[in-house]
Amino acid sequence: MAGAIVRNFQVPRRQLGFLGSSLSSQQQRTFADAAPEGKKRGGPLADQDRVFTNLYGRHDWRLKGALKRGDWYKTKEIIEKGADWIINEIKISGLRGRGGAGFPSGMKWSFMNKPSDGRPKYLVINGDEGEPGTCKDREILRHDPHKLVEGCLIAGRAMGACAAYIYIRGEFYNEASNMQVAIAEAYQAGLIGKNACGSGYDFDVFVQRGAGAYICGEETALIESIEGKQGKPRLKPPFPADVGLFGCPTTVTNVETVAVSPTICRRGGAWFASFGRPRNHGTKLFNISGHVNNPCTVEEEMSIPLKELVERHAGGVIGGWDNLLGVIPGGSSTPVIPKSVCDTVLLDFDDLVRVQSSFGTAALIVMNKQTDIIKAITRLISFYKHESCGQCTPCREGISWMYKIMRRFVQGQAEIHEIDMLWELTKQIELHTICALADGAAWPVQGLIRHFRPEIEARIKERKAAIALAVILLTILEPNRYFSQSIFKRETWRKGARCICKEGSFIQKEESSRKNYYPKGKNSLNYHPKILRLFLDCKDSTNCIDATIINGQSDELSRKISNILLILGFSGLTPSVFAVRNSLTCSDATWVGERHWAR
Repeated sequence: MAGAIVRNFQVPRRQLGFLGSSLSSQQQRTFADAAPEGKKRGGPLADQDRVFTNLYGRHDWRLKGALKRGDWYKTKEIIEKGADWIINEIKISGLRGRGGAGFPSGMKWSFMNKPSDGRPKYLVINGDEGEPGTCKDREILRHDPHKLVEGCLIAGRAMGACAAYIYIRGEFYNEASNMQVAIAEAYQAGLIGKNACGSGYDFDVFVQRGAGAYICGEETALIESIEGKQGKPRLKPPFPADVGLFGCPTTVTNVETVAVSPTICRRGGAWFASFGRPRNHGTKLFNISGHVNNPCTVEEEMSIPLKELVERHAGGVIGGWDNLLGVIPGGSSTPVIPKSVCDTVLLDFDDLVRVQSSFGTAALIVMNKQTDIIKAITRLISFYKHESCGQCTPCREGISWMYKIMRRFVQGQAEIHEIDMLWELTKQIELHTICALADGAAWPVQGLIRHFRPEIEARIKERKAAIALAVILLTILEPNRYFSQSIFKRETWRKGARCICKEGSFIQKEESSRKNYYPKGKNSLNYHPKILRLFLDCKDSTNCIDATIINGQSDELSRKISNILLILGFSGLTPSVFAVRNSLTCSDATWVGERHWAR
């Protein structure tokens, strides 16, 4: 397959002209120019300062087009300057990891630049971009693949690596195809492989496709996946720089981080450091999605104000800036920030930490005031619940608990004190697992509680008020029929009201059939009054609303309360006096006639 691809791309060496002749003198001068003196920091970025010149796929992404845009220019000279020079330029540039953690890249690469112990060294590129809201690496893979291949060669030289593995998300079929074609072209032109670029340095590049697991974005899980194992994070130490891929020293780094390294080496680390603020240097790819007029991916200067970025490149918030509710600033795993913070915050690592959020992958998810913020965060938690590998108990169980509580917050079926309980749960999950997936699930909930607690409390109070109003209306309309038995008093439950819900089943003729289920053969309500809460909070059923048959009348009572709530406009709330929740036949086991629905 690879041979067939190579045969289709015959690139004459004279066309390469030592990788520089295809450029005009003006283009070549640009590579050495630093940023103008006195330039305003924080954007907007000038076109001549953009690293990614084919971000939108308007030009040829193959080798011929890449050469015209300046890729592979003086790559041989950069490699011949040696590992120490490359690492020093990366350190001067102030480049920090673009995958979310923000670790200084020069320092990270230097961990591998040490005398060999006989084992080969590997560079692994993390292209498993699966976080909701993030799509920057995808644009590089499909529209600027040669920039990444060249970056692999330069970064690999800095680390003394013999090969690079580009791990691409399984769903990115076209991106993986483009990358494979670019690699084949580079091999054919002698840019990689034996004697790469004529430098005497041997370096191979391989593509490895994932299978759709978000957890493989974690560096050690990614290594496990490349090795053919189940993608689950490893315990650290040992760290990948000591024991990584195939037990050899390995550096795992992000697509964007590697792709900018050739431009940094050509233009100089000082040029890259001239953008942004101290500790937050360079240019960055930003994704802007959500309630904006023009969702886009754009390259801008670090430390650009959030408001300026959204209004300049995304056409502003739908409904205007005053209609903004909040923004998730760095992908779904970062805490949401409200409009009052968005007005002034800068988009960089330090300023977002100052406002108790995170820069992450710089993927902005914009939400206007028409958003149900509680439901939106709940949807994100469901993603992390699904993608947890299940290895760590705080993650496996804790995220599931968070999701269940958040689902009740969406409907208002909770108590005010449960908000504090949820906050404590996030703190028990955070920093108690092998990898950071659990942290990424806990932080959005923390941001919601920190900035939008009044909305949660209002939802809970709204539901309680609606139910109380419905009961009052029924009391006025038909007081004798429904309330003569005092069905809302706990004493009635203790005496044995009739019901077919398994958690509180009291039908005398059925009691003997449940002797093995309840201790001492007694019904749960008789056995211990505290189990009453299980009955009142029975989860996941629609028939369980109608399964609390009080003296044969609760079916009709629930339906009447439901109709009143609908008339009052509370269609989003599950209508039940008894706080019974969403199910078809009570998944907690309902007795229907003589039939028992098993758990």
